[in-house]
Amino acid sequence: MKKLFKSKLSVFLFLLTFLVTQCFFVFNTRTTSSLDNDGNSNSTDDISVTVLESDSHHTVVKFDINNFSKDLVNINNKSYYNINCEGTSLPLEEGAPELPRICRNIVIPNDADVKLNVISSEYKDYKKLPIAPSKGSITRDKNPEDIPYKLGKEYKNKNFYPSELVSFSEPFIMRELRGTTITLNAFQYKPKNETLRVYKSVTVEIITNGKSSLNSLTTSRSNKITSDFEPAYSNTFINYSNIKTPTHRLMNNPSETGSMLIISYDQFSSAMNSFINWKNSRGINTTLVNMSTVSSSNNPTEIKNYIQSYYNQHPELTYVLLVGDYAHVSSPTYSTGVSDPTYTKVAGSDDYPDIYVGRFSAESIADVETQVQRSIEFEQNGYNTAAWFKKGVGIASDEGSGETDIQQMDSIKSRLLNAGYTQVDSIYDPGASASSVTNSLNQGRGIINYCGHGAENYWVTTGFSNTNIKNLQNPGQLPFIVSVSCVSGKFQSGTCFAETWLRSKNSNGNPIGAIGTLMSTVNQPWIPPMNGQDGIIDLLCNNSRVSLGGLCYSGETRMLDNGTSSDLLTFNTWTLFGDPSIQILPDSTNPTDPTDPEEPADPYEPNDSTSQAYTINSGVDYSSYIYSNTDVDYYKLTTNKSGVISATLTNLPYDYDLYLYNSSGKRVASSTKSSTSNESISYSARTLGTYYLKVVGYNGAHSASTKYNLNASYPIAN
Repeated sequence: MKKLFKSKLSVFLFLLTFLVTQCFFVFNTRTTSSLDNDGNSNSTDDISVTVLESDSHHTVVKFDINNFSKDLVNINNKSYYNINCEGTSLPLEEGAPELPRICRNIVIPNDADVKLNVISSEYKDYKKLPIAPSKGSITRDKNPEDIPYKLGKEYKNKNFYPSELVSFSEPFIMRELRGTTITLNAFQYKPKNETLRVYKSVTVEIITNGKSSLNSLTTSRSNKITSDFEPAYSNTFINYSNIKTPTHRLMNNPSETGSMLIISYDQFSSAMNSFINWKNSRGINTTLVNMSTVSSSNNPTEIKNYIQSYYNQHPELTYVLLVGDYAHVSSPTYSTGVSDPTYTKVAGSDDYPDIYVGRFSAESIADVETQVQRSIEFEQNGYNTAAWFKKGVGIASDEGSGETDIQQMDSIKSRLLNAGYTQVDSIYDPGASASSVTNSLNQGRGIINYCGHGAENYWVTTGFSNTNIKNLQNPGQLPFIVSVSCVSGKFQSGTCFAETWLRSKNSNGNPIGAIGTLMSTVNQPWIPPMNGQDGIIDLLCNNSRVSLGGLCYSGETRMLDNGTSSDLLTFNTWTLFGDPSIQILPDSTNPTDPTDPEEPADPYEPNDSTSQAYTINSGVDYSSYIYSNTDVDYYKLTTNKSGVISATLTNLPYDYDLYLYNSSGKRVASSTKSSTSNESISYSARTLGTYYLKVVGYNGAHSASTKYNLNASYPIAN
């Protein structure tokens, strides 16, 4: 009798729990149906954004909503819908109708005030389509299914919500460009009669309206585009290609190659010498300063001020590399974490990055040396062109808020395969294991995308931990990692997961683990980092020549465009571990000429570094090829008296650049004109000895069928 009573009681409690759960939570239903513009759209994309006109006075943009889908959810025994539309973002306002919005950036004049006009619009109303409320921003240490829906005050509104169709943000500055974000609320909802209004087409115009000092941009710092930021500009501003005309101030000047500042814990500085020499030889002018010079008390404000001052004095500064753990080179506090990305903000009063910051987190000389070694070997050996580098891994939990983690990884997998990746492994919950990750990486993988729960020293999905990293056998096949997870980059206390990826070595002392990781110092929210990850993958799939820093920070700006507090939290605490200047993708946009079998690819090879430089004589012509997007040619000359070193580079098939370095590897002169213009250098050499000329294709430009011509003259005592 006692057992029977307990059994009936258990059944009763189960049924009661079921009913209560169904009343207040989503339960059991998720069906998707497609809704398009009456079948008239010719686009497979959900939205299309077209710049119709853009000059120094106005920009006209046309937005078309081609398709969207609806997901059915049950709230308090009533059917509601979540609206999905690719290429949009969510405001994440708890209790308000969850409606996608479109955010796009345009370049605006440096000191202009602007205003917005709606030129035309067309919409369609969908009756009796109740829209579910937003659950707000939820951090990844919580399960979204455990958070109830709540109908906010907006559901008592008699008018459409949001009330404003289109708006633009306060100006922001990204290094050399000033911009604004256009936000289109193409989906609006009237709770009173449950009507969803979808704007099928909207055309807007942003025009100048006098002057404004609000976040204005001066031209005194630099009148040149930094070539390392070109992919970021193309990715961030929809009218960037429109302003790239001879009439634009920045396009009248040649682009410049960015330089690097290293801030190192004093005891680690000597271990950076080979790294500095390598970067200088690659054309990245690199300077190291000791922390004792920057801040004797390891004060993040003093570090920030030093970087700001250096940027003001050195317009070409593009990369900052911090060498040391938090105890050696600290970071500003942001929310509950620390923020290396705060150091990227050196132009304007906004959150958009103006430089790229990475960290060699280290507690010993050995920690520094392995990170130096892996960075140099990656570039020297051209790993970014290897077959294994075009293979990836996607790891996902079986949870999600809106788009699930598995859906996110499936979408990324599809995009990577369409962009030329040959294989992407799917390691998903339930059943994802650490051994699966190990097996994939030991075969060689170029990228890992993770989306799930995290901890300070492991991924919750798979349980892959610091111990597993240390047992990997992937030397010479190091991936970069984009991790959407909590606290995996919390380097301010203990050796975190991200640090272990960069510090690990095998029994032979060779680097294993990863070439770089993007991991957070805080509990990340569910949705914003997924948008940031999407931005990174989209840039990667564009096949642009891009550095690791450019890939991560530029991709993340998609969150800044949306601009919620959760977006800002994610950007400011997502930390890049590794060399920010390392080239993840060589350029593939320049034509590739087949090598003429009757001509050697390069008659002076090997001459890809200063140690291999080919010795040239004064006044003699030398003709050769830049035969691939990774090729670079070095030439050596020696002067035994003071005077002028001059060099000319002619007969250029594409955009080539010319650089001059002294014997210590420091760049002393350069010529970086655009297009196929001849390059020329003239340098007054007061120091006698060896100098090096470097010829390289801009953004990977190359030709194996057309020779360039180099002629140098320099002072020689008779």
